[in-house]
Amino acid sequence: MPTTLTPTTLSRAGYDHTTNAVSAASGGNNWANTGNEVLVVTNGSGSTIAVTETTPALTDGQAVTAKTVSVLAGKTAMIGPFPPSVYNDGSNLAGVTYSAVTSVTVSVIRFPG
Repeated sequence: MPTTLTPTTLSRAGYDHTTNAVSAASGGNNWANTGNEVLVVTNGSGSTIAVTETTPALTDGQAVTAKTVSVLAGKTAMIGPFPPSVYNDGSNLAGVTYSAVTSVTVSVIRFPG
């Protein structure tokens, strides 16, 4: 079961990932998605991890292939945005899973729109 993240709206005051980040959940994470969000993933581990974007939507009756993003050891990646028509589930949540969560922190930034 995914753990829900609360997006932080970006402002001119800036955004501090170290303050807003939480540990990645072993069951994945999800968030209320408007299409104006990006997921920030910091991989503090010694190995590359894979972040897989959940795709519950259908296009022309066919399942959309999930995308996977590699986050190198010691690096931070910003992933997104996530178009709601492709990534949102029935509760308007977008989600991701991780190949590993040890020393991995995540947060969601919402761009004002």
